Amino acid sequence: MTDQTGEGRPLGDADARERVLADVALTAFIELDREWRVTDWNAQAERTFGWSRAEALGMASSLLVPLRHRQLYEVELRDLVRLSERTVRRRAITALHKDGHEFEVEIAIAAIDGLSGTTVVAQARDITDVHAAAARVQEAEQTTLDLINRLEDGYFELDWDGRYRFVNDAFCRITGYSAGELVGQTYRKFFDEATIQALFDAYSTVYRTEEPLRALEYALVTKDGTKKYVEESVSLKRGASGAPERFMGIRRDCTARKLAEHELAKAKEVAEEANRAKSEFLANMSHEIRTPMNGIIGMTELLLGTHLTPYQTECLATVQTSAVSLLTILNDILDFSKIESHKLEIEAIPFSLVDLVNDTLKPLAVRAHQKGIELAADVAPDAPQGVVGDPMRLKQVLTNLVGNAVKFTDRGHVLLRVHKDPSRFGRTMLRFVVSDTGVGIPPDKHAAIFEAFSQADGSTTRRFGGTGLGLAISSTLVRLMGGEILLQSRPEEGSTFQFAVPLDEAEVPVAQAETSRLVGMRVDDRRSTPVAATRLLVLLAEDNVVNQRVAVGLLTRRGHEVTVASNGVEALAALERQRFDVVLMDVQMPEMGGFEASAAIRVREREAGGHLRIIAMTAHAMSGDRERCLAAGMDGYLPKPIDPARLFETIEREEPAEAASQAIDRPVLLARLGGDEELMRDVVRVFLEDCPGYLERIRAAVDRQDAVRLRAEAHALRGAAANMAASAVEDAARALEQIGVDSRFEIGEAAWQRLAIAGEQALGWLRRNA
Repeated sequence: MTDQTGEGRPLGDADARERVLADVALTAFIELDREWRVTDWNAQAERTFGWSRAEALGMASSLLVPLRHRQLYEVELRDLVRLSERTVRRRAITALHKDGHEFEVEIAIAAIDGLSGTTVVAQARDITDVHAAAARVQEAEQTTLDLINRLEDGYFELDWDGRYRFVNDAFCRITGYSAGELVGQTYRKFFDEATIQALFDAYSTVYRTEEPLRALEYALVTKDGTKKYVEESVSLKRGASGAPERFMGIRRDCTARKLAEHELAKAKEVAEEANRAKSEFLANMSHEIRTPMNGIIGMTELLLGTHLTPYQTECLATVQTSAVSLLTILNDILDFSKIESHKLEIEAIPFSLVDLVNDTLKPLAVRAHQKGIELAADVAPDAPQGVVGDPMRLKQVLTNLVGNAVKFTDRGHVLLRVHKDPSRFGRTMLRFVVSDTGVGIPPDKHAAIFEAFSQADGSTTRRFGGTGLGLAISSTLVRLMGGEILLQSRPEEGSTFQFAVPLDEAEVPVAQAETSRLVGMRVDDRRSTPVAATRLLVLLAEDNVVNQRVAVGLLTRRGHEVTVASNGVEALAALERQRFDVVLMDVQMPEMGGFEASAAIRVREREAGGHLRIIAMTAHAMSGDRERCLAAGMDGYLPKPIDPARLFETIEREEPAEAASQAIDRPVLLARLGGDEELMRDVVRVFLEDCPGYLERIRAAVDRQDAVRLRAEAHALRGAAANMAASAVEDAARALEQIGVDSRFEIGEAAWQRLAIAGEQALGWLRRNA
């Protein structure tokens, strides 16, 4: 091997090894003599600077830097050699390539003292790509910083000690502090203790779980003392290795939204208060109007049952018709109020379809008879005798449709037809069709007549009267029942209103005389009130003298014996003196109202046993009144003015003795469990263990007026009781659950007493019989 300088000096093994090592090095290796000329130059130096080894050896090293830097370069070299301390100097300098382009190199240079004098050795590395990458990173960081500072939301970074390490401009705007005032400071400096704890818990959770935290809301006070609401999201910022380095987060100013929410809540509260005031006003007006109406209608009914001249009968019939019309208007207004407040609900109870049709047409037959038109009903043979639905609301719709047909028909007929439609989703569909031969309705008015306070034209109101609410209410009721009213009509060609609603079939006993499918309506001129088969001892708790006279007159004429109490206190005293079959209990009375009196009666029954039927009578007719009466432990509900037929039907209805005494329907329970007696014993054991706890927690919720707890516990007990076929417990729990929903704790005690009695009876029965 020879020296590649061309001088021909043989290379020893050591020299050869050094040469190979120099040429395989990844950095440029350069050696200089005392004159700063190149004495050694490896292969990487050739690639880096462009000169071959042959060209570089003996070349002034100053040629490796641009002309403008050469003087400084030579000064640096002289200092390096002159200093007695031999250290390695590292620099990043601008180098000059053979082709004339400049580039950046990182150089490590040192002076070495040897036998032949001092030499300078250097290693150089082209860092152009490194600088370019660093520039790109710096540019990206600057771009990111610009984006962060343009954010509308505040951005921040916290170290593990909770000190701000970076905040953007928006963060400063939100807090009112400058970046200089924030960076380096701990977040604890800017918040109260409660907020500090909330933030500490949030940051700790993020650190522990490494999961981001979304939308933590809290309030802060800015530098100038302004209170703001913010929403903060926090996550971990990770380094190049992927390991968490610090927290980073977004803080959003949601003050405007929170203030809007507060204003909305305030407006909602005002609206709800106004709605409560309206409901209270309507309830009070209902009570004030219904009380004298009860006297008018009741006394008229009593007089019509006496011996009268034809003229007297005609006058009293007119009074009664007018009173009923006024009552209809009142009911329309109340129903419309319920619809507006979304408080009108549909029941699901079994009833006889033929009975419903008969009960609907009988009151309307008088007007039809007077006008000389035929009023008939045709219930198709395929229609079931018994169905499950809301008979009161269905009757209300049919009464409105048939009543309108009678009102607007001067000759011909009005026909109500009922038949089955194809089943839908496994449910029986019944179609009700009301057709007439009346005046008809123009097609352009079809939609309008279903709107509130609207009729076909202004002359209709002047000629026939009415509020214009009937069809709007009926349309809503049918929609709530799952159907839609359709209309076919043209002027002078009559009208047909029809709708189909889903009604489950039910087993309802139907008397033989009521099974006729074509029902013709006739009206007798004479009225009579048959005497009841069983004479009842009735306690009437009523403070209004007129209402007392009406109820006493109706009941005594029916053959019942009546004792009058003017308030709840007198009613309880009367019950101490005498046994009664039924109590008619006015809800609103002085000294002690009906709810309180009913609760007291139920408390006595818990101790003494037995069950006295209590029927509520109230001039209130707003949504929920019936439910509140039943929740208070009453057995029935009669709105005023009192309908004699409904009064007699309610108080004379006999309760099966077995139903009253048997708290659990054992056959139903056993059937639900597939006839498995052992499984039933297990289920009963669990219920016996759980039920007392439910009762205790419900009692506590009623005492504390804790609506949320009451609703939850009563709901749970209702489900358990339903599974046990304990219908009395289920009904009582349902009533308490509704009290929790409505927060109507004024009847909570009475409802609790009802549940306590039902619960004791059910538990006792299970312990004895299961």
